[in-house]
Amino acid sequence: MNIVAFGSGSGSNIQALIEAYNREIENDNLPGFEIKAIFTDRMCRCHEIGMQSNIPVIYHSFSKFFEENELEDRKDPSTREAYDKEVIDLVEECALENDFEIDLIVLAGYMRLVSSAFLKHFQNKVINIHPADLSVIDSEGNRRFTGADAVYLALSEGETRTRSSVILVDEHVDAGPVLVSGPWLRYHEKFPVTKDRAKMHQEKQKEHSDWPALNKAIELISTGKLSIDVEGRVYVDKILQSSAGYEMNNTGGQPTTS
Repeated sequence: MNIVAFGSGSGSNIQALIEAYNREIENDNLPGFEIKAIFTDRMCRCHEIGMQSNIPVIYHSFSKFFEENELEDRKDPSTREAYDKEVIDLVEECALENDFEIDLIVLAGYMRLVSSAFLKHFQNKVINIHPADLSVIDSEGNRRFTGADAVYLALSEGETRTRSSVILVDEHVDAGPVLVSGPWLRYHEKFPVTKDRAKMHQEKQKEHSDWPALNKAIELISTGKLSIDVEGRVYVDKILQSSAGYEMNNTGGQPTTS
């Protein structure tokens, strides 16, 4: 399965996938996936990761795009769509030049919302890792811990553990079906929670929950074990999963001690 990974920051999730791939090679196993290219919208460590791993890096600065086109609103949907159309062309050009088909887009620390045009072009091929439990629902039936500050929000509301969610991306923010829920991580910092403490916890969560969940999701997809019906319900080995998708450590409500 050929993956194009999208990142905007440290690239730690992308690095974790590369290391998982390399471990399979070192153990004389045939990996079920390969990162064929990395896309980034800014100067960040993704460039270095690509260079070190001999993976093509596709770079298209959103800031430069915004300035050159004399646009006024970075969050305007039409701006996002215009940018993404150029991104699509660049990604497809890279695939053509390097002779591979794009099987999956992994948003791994990508800090931009993708447009409906992007999702239509790569229909049912875009997944994202979110640092909170998206199976938790509020009194109005909405997902409770969404957005960029989801970890801080969860801990501020009294949650004593967190886990990451891998979702199939749709046109709404953090709203797609949950494919995999990663291992739980107990919060060990002091209360009341501050943004700095939540950030420290989230950094630990990357290794403890992000990376295992992302690897498991890719494994299930590449082996054909994961499927989604027209209602958005997730199945693994044809067995219907809960709203949390495939749960990596279902401990009967007992959090891990890590």
